[in-house]
Amino acid sequence: MTDAYAAYWDVSTRAAGLPRDQGWAVLAPYSEPEHTEQLLERVGKWQRKGIEPWGYVVAHAQSVKVNGSTARLLDCQDASHAAVAKAKTHAVISGTTGSPDVHIAADMQHDPDGRWRLKQLTILETPCSAQRS
Repeated sequence: MTDAYAAYWDVSTRAAGLPRDQGWAVLAPYSEPEHTEQLLERVGKWQRKGIEPWGYVVAHAQSVKVNGSTARLLDCQDASHAAVAKAKTHAVISGTTGSPDVHIAADMQHDPDGRWRLKQLTILETPCSAQRS
């Protein structure tokens, strides 16, 4: 399940640069339809503004609680290698670089096809600190 969560972050950045239907196809194995729709709506707004995600995030899963076909993963994500960029030039917009300690609650769903998919993300206001090697 943690692998599916980490993979979601890789494909979500890729999906942001694709046409909507291709974005759906890329996200389908990793994200529930409702979450996918919300993400692609935000992507569309960014595209209309001429901006795009840049870089990558690193998930640091701190705990996982599984309850049947659902789970909650707490992540202290390192987003310090991610930012927002201008779509035409891919130049990072000053002041948009992420934080090294973003506390996230990820609700996951285990679907009948055997895959864990992201159902909902919540940025938590409580601080976190990831153990990094």
